[in-house]
Amino acid sequence: MGLRGAVPGIQAQSRCCQAINLHDASSVPQGATPITLKSSHTVRSTAPSCFDHLAKALQDQVDRFALSMIFEPDAVITPLQPDLQKALDDRNAEIDDKVKIPASDGSEMNGWYVKAAPGRPTVLYAHGNSGNITRDFRQTNMASFVRAGYGFLMFDYRGYGQSPGQPSEKGVYADYRSALKYLKEKQNLRPERDIVAVGESLGSAVAVDAAVDTLFRALVIFPPFTTMEEMMVWRARQMHIPGFVKPSNELNRMFRTIDKIAKVRSPILIAHGVQDEQIPLEMSHRNHAAATGSLWKADLYEVPAGNHNDLFVLRGPELVAEIDRLLVESEPLFLMPSPGRKTGFLSALREKMMWA
Repeated sequence: MGLRGAVPGIQAQSRCCQAINLHDASSVPQGATPITLKSSHTVRSTAPSCFDHLAKALQDQVDRFALSMIFEPDAVITPLQPDLQKALDDRNAEIDDKVKIPASDGSEMNGWYVKAAPGRPTVLYAHGNSGNITRDFRQTNMASFVRAGYGFLMFDYRGYGQSPGQPSEKGVYADYRSALKYLKEKQNLRPERDIVAVGESLGSAVAVDAAVDTLFRALVIFPPFTTMEEMMVWRARQMHIPGFVKPSNELNRMFRTIDKIAKVRSPILIAHGVQDEQIPLEMSHRNHAAATGSLWKADLYEVPAGNHNDLFVLRGPELVAEIDRLLVESEPLFLMPSPGRKTGFLSALREKMMWA
C-alpha cells in the first residue's frame, strides 16, 4: 500500500499542496501574501499549513502504530491449565476466578485470587502488554508460586480480558493500585509484610511505579525495559523502520522505569532471559545499576536459555527460590508484630526511615 493510501487524510492534503506551484508565482491565489524562499521561488503563505497538516497526519499514524505495540489486549479466555490445577490440588487450595475489583473509573476489573499458605506472602501480579491473565505461560508462572505456598492475585487491566474500558499508562497504574487496595481491604493483607509486587514485561513498569510510594515485602520484575522511548527505538531498529519515524514526545515520556527504580524502598529481584528477543538484556543491566541506588539491595538473575515468556517454564523453582532467599535476607527488616505490641521494633524503625 502506498503512503497516501496508508494514512487517512494524506491524499486530500497532497492535492492541497499540489495546487500550489512552487516554481510559478502566478499560481498565488488572489489576495494571499507571497513568501520568498532561499531558492528565490515564491509561494503563498497557505503552503506551510498543507505541509503541517500532512506532518500531523503522519505523526498521528505513527503514534497509533506505537500504541498498538504498547497495548495488545484480547478477550480470548484460556481454560485453567493442568500445571496450575495440579499445583492447586497438591496444596488443597482453591482459585476464585470470578474476583471483581473496583477500578478508579467506576468499572470492575476481572481477577483470579488464590489465598496464601500460612506464613507465606501473596503475589500481586501485573501482566504484560498482550493477551490477558489467562495466557498459558502466565498460568505456569502462577503454578510455580502456588507450589511454593504463595498466594496470588492476577487481574486484567482495563480493556484486557473481561475488564471493560481502554488501557492507558495512567489507567494501568491506577488499576494496580486498585488491586492493591482490594488485597488490603478485602483480604486484610499488609504490603510491607504480606505482598510481593511482581511485574512481567510491561507490568514491570507498572509494579515499579507502585513500589515508588508503597513499601512491599519485595519487588520482582522480569524482564524490565528502561523507558518506552528506548524500547521503541530498539524495536524500530529490529523492524528496519527509518530513524526519522519517531513517536511523539508524549509517548516517549511513557513508562520510565529506569527513572523510578532508584526510588523503590523494597528489596528488588530482576530476572531476564539471555536469549530474550523482545527486550534486550542490556536494559535489565541498566535497571539493576540504577536500582543499586535504592535503600535496600537489588539482585539480578539471568536465565541463559531464557527468552521472553519462558523464564518460569525453564527455571520456575529456581526463580521462586531466589525470591525466597531475598525474603529471608531482608526478614529482619519486616519483623512480625510481637504479642501485645502494635508492630515489631525494626519494622517501626524502618517505616520511620522510609517516610520521615
